[in-house]
Amino acid sequence: MAKSLNLSLTNELRDFIDSKSGDGTDYSTPTEYVRGLIRAEKKAEISRSGQLGYQVSLLRRAEEMLEGNYIAHEDVRKNILNDL
Repeated sequence: MAKSLNLSLTNELRDFIDSKSGDGTDYSTPTEYVRGLIRAEKKAEISRSGQLGYQVSLLRRAEEMLEGNYIAHEDVRKNILNDL
């Protein structure tokens, strides 16, 4: 179910949003423009979260390497080939 959100904007902000919607733009209405901004921010947040997870996994792997608790890439490859 869709919910509505009322916003109070300065004239300057409203004029800006109006300039981004309508004829000759990607958005037919100001509402579509604002939705597009929110969707883009949500997508960026998800992307940042994924990048952070990848960075954390790299740090964990580096810690394991420093502690000597890892199997070298070449050893993994050899183990896989030996299992074939």
